Amino acid sequence: MRLRRKDEKRGLRSLTSVSRGLLVLLALLLGVLGLGISIGYAELQRGLPGVDELQAAFNSSGSELPAPTRFYDRTGEVAIQELLHPLAAERTWYHLPSDQRADVYQTIVSATVAAQDASFWSNPGFHLGEVFHVLTADLGENGIGNANASITQQLAQYLLQPLQDASIDPLARYLRSVLLASRLNDAYAKEQILEWYLNSAYYGNLAFGIDAAALVYFGVHASELSLAQAAMLAPIVQNPELNPIDSPQEASDRQAETLREMVRLGYIEEREQQLALRGSLDLRGSEEVRDGLRTSGFNAYAWKQMLALMGPEFAYRPGLQVRTSLDLEMQLQADCTTHSYLARMRGENPALVLPALDGSACTAAVSLPPLRPSDIGLDHRIEDISVVIIDPFTGEILSLVDTQGTFSLQSSHAVAADRDRELGTAFYPYIYLTAFSRGFAPGTMVLDLPPEASVALVGDSMQPPIDWHDYNGPVRMRTALVGSYEAAAERTLELVGVGNVLHIAQQMGISSTDAPEIDYQLLLSQGGAAANLIDMTFAFALMSNSGSMVGVNLTGSEQANGSGELDPIAILLVEDALGNEIFSVEPAVRVVLSPQLAYLMTDMLTDEVARWSVHGQSSPLEIGRPAGVMVGTTHEASDNWTIGYTPARAIGVWVGNTDESMVGVSTLNGAAPLWHALMRHSTQDLPLQGWSIPPGVTEMEVCDPSGLLPTLYCPNTVSEVFIHGTEPTSYDHLYRPFRVNRETGKLATLFTPLDLVEERVYLVPPPEALEWARQVGIEQPPQEYDSIYVQPEIDPAVNISSLEPFSYASGELLIEGNAHPEGFVYYRLQYGAGINPTRWIQIDEDIDEEVHDGILGLWDTEGLNGLFTLQLVVVREGDRVDTAAIPVTIDSMPPLVQLIEPQSGQEFSRSQDEEIIIEVEASDETGLAQVAFYVDGRRFSVIDALPYSASWTIANVGEHTLSVRVYDLAGNSTQSDGVTIVVVP
Repeated sequence: MRLRRKDEKRGLRSLTSVSRGLLVLLALLLGVLGLGISIGYAELQRGLPGVDELQAAFNSSGSELPAPTRFYDRTGEVAIQELLHPLAAERTWYHLPSDQRADVYQTIVSATVAAQDASFWSNPGFHLGEVFHVLTADLGENGIGNANASITQQLAQYLLQPLQDASIDPLARYLRSVLLASRLNDAYAKEQILEWYLNSAYYGNLAFGIDAAALVYFGVHASELSLAQAAMLAPIVQNPELNPIDSPQEASDRQAETLREMVRLGYIEEREQQLALRGSLDLRGSEEVRDGLRTSGFNAYAWKQMLALMGPEFAYRPGLQVRTSLDLEMQLQADCTTHSYLARMRGENPALVLPALDGSACTAAVSLPPLRPSDIGLDHRIEDISVVIIDPFTGEILSLVDTQGTFSLQSSHAVAADRDRELGTAFYPYIYLTAFSRGFAPGTMVLDLPPEASVALVGDSMQPPIDWHDYNGPVRMRTALVGSYEAAAERTLELVGVGNVLHIAQQMGISSTDAPEIDYQLLLSQGGAAANLIDMTFAFALMSNSGSMVGVNLTGSEQANGSGELDPIAILLVEDALGNEIFSVEPAVRVVLSPQLAYLMTDMLTDEVARWSVHGQSSPLEIGRPAGVMVGTTHEASDNWTIGYTPARAIGVWVGNTDESMVGVSTLNGAAPLWHALMRHSTQDLPLQGWSIPPGVTEMEVCDPSGLLPTLYCPNTVSEVFIHGTEPTSYDHLYRPFRVNRETGKLATLFTPLDLVEERVYLVPPPEALEWARQVGIEQPPQEYDSIYVQPEIDPAVNISSLEPFSYASGELLIEGNAHPEGFVYYRLQYGAGINPTRWIQIDEDIDEEVHDGILGLWDTEGLNGLFTLQLVVVREGDRVDTAAIPVTIDSMPPLVQLIEPQSGQEFSRSQDEEIIIEVEASDETGLAQVAFYVDGRRFSVIDALPYSASWTIANVGEHTLSVRVYDLAGNSTQSDGVTIVVVP
């Protein structure tokens, strides 16, 4: 090997004046270029530390190894992680030998200079050409971060540049590192700078300093490194992930490149290069290295967040003291309770309670509900359990537990709680939140019925028979959600549109729903949407916090609404080795849901009474205080969720397997018991409180299950909540009274003896639910009229032929029939209210002309509404009387209609909104026949049952007019006012 060239060494002492001149030139260049930013030389210097602080970082002697970075719990008193690889525990300070002829000097130093900074011995502490390139080139978003920093500049960035610079403009941050590098170069000898650099640089896998790197990767001290090994380590600092353990091929390629550069610079001969390439590295085994990087799920997540917040150039700085959000007592209790529960569910002692990791008692496990008899001794084949506890008000992660094992700090892969799993029914809240945002309410009726296609194919030999008892028919959306009714969720999804549901989920932080290649219509209807436990718990936390998400913006990017994407907080503040606060997390607040929307969902998820019909009373979902909770199961039984919240805690629990189904795990014996215990323990010292009704929400009584205003016939009224403007205005029409002959069971008529007539109330579901009602045994009103009314034969001489019994009619009615019995004198037409009128009103005068299959008269029904009986009375000689009567329902009132959504002038984006949901409020006293929907005067949909809502797929940009026409059973119709909307690209 050859020594460093003499001409390089002679030039070192003249760099001070040169570098100062270059910095003046740099300042002038900034002023000339403008650069679009307000950065002056004085501004760039503001707050920069003195270069003497660097020597203090290595103790007064300048040769003490920097302390490793340590993570602490939220009190800042208990260390929970030290960022130093155990294999590097015996690391020592690497001194550049005073005898520069030593081979080791040339081996390490020349490899480092060749790999990272070929002009190190002659440059002014930075690369002038690189600075000009940064200032003048269009580098793109990440260009500055990829700039080629000198060794001196890297040392300034890692150990001297203020950590607050992580949040300033990247160009300003880069230029400040140039200034610091220049000052270092002026103040210290190149040998001293290189020695500090080699002893503090980060070489990946928690190896800080060249001696630590030599121990971690090769099991030797730096002084024992071969040329091949030194050339392998030298380039790692530029990209710590490209090391021989995690990226062996890239590391090998960079080793070869370093050796070639050493030949080019004259540091080694080609013969030495070839020998090094062929020589053995004696690299440690990958498992041996990676075992030293194992840590808990929370520590891995916190380290990942610190990297995102500060960037590697600051996060890899040694000696930091990091205060995390971890509540250590809560973590210990969550961990021991989780492992105790897992052991029980694997068939071990059903009363087993494991101690906490610090040896203390696991008091939270006392709140675990006893195993069901069928669960005792059974191995449920559960591989893993993940738990996340978040403070909804601060957005801080208080505990994160994974039983799967430990995780690697070096790996970029997420911890188990941060990996996507199938949600199953746990996704349903997003579907109903979307519905509520479009004018529906928890009391809105939805049909829990098999898809129409399934009913149509039920006779097909390939189709399994429908078990109608698996469905619940007409239910309120509240009942459908807490009961996890799949068919009702699917119908609601079709009602509000898949794209709108995904938009709501993404706004709430479920980022896994933005993959365009997935068929979410199929996926969501089958409960197969995916998300991770942390995101799900964070989303539920914002519902607890009145719709506001509190967290940290890791990306720094801002969305169009002025708010960036937020994540729950794991890092609170960072201090230097002396305890000075140098970086702190300022929580950001983003309003995701209105307080009214959040309250509607909370009111549903906290409804214990609504859950009783599905989960029974005293289930694990009840904790003795108000708590919103949702359970989730998947068809394959590989994932089981329970996620819930109180005003002070949001807890998510996932139980599951990666590749196979669990055994005997259902809704209430999977994640729910563990959620119950942790929620009770974490809230035991907190005040008992719930949520107040926010302004803009109405609470009122409705009829179940229609969700409409109660009538005298409604047997079950319930209290429901509505956002102002969405309250029902029509009365229940499912429970209807019918007059029945109690002996025959048929509909009573005018001729049924009054002592046999009784009024019965029936639940009459919408037409598409009639088969369900029949199959599950819900009695329907009789369809036949009392046989007493059906006389042996109609009198051909006295009858009314133009109306059918109990038909609907309105307006002027032309009455036709016959009035010509033997001995005819005259006839009259009269009507009375009800099926057995006690008072008759005559129509026109008596008529003394016979009628043979002709017009009897004209009945003007204007002003009449309801059931009436029309009677023909014919008087014959001798005052004998013949009669004929027809009951008929008169409906002279047109139906009421109002187009609720969308609002006039509302704007939609064709690129973001796949469809527009048109919602109508319509009612009629006698009943509605159908609602026709129009866009720009063209009908596109007809609905004949509740809910009166249709989805229009957006076709063209521009203005569009929406309207509806409503028809009642009597043929009356009403046209709504037109609503104009705007569709933009």
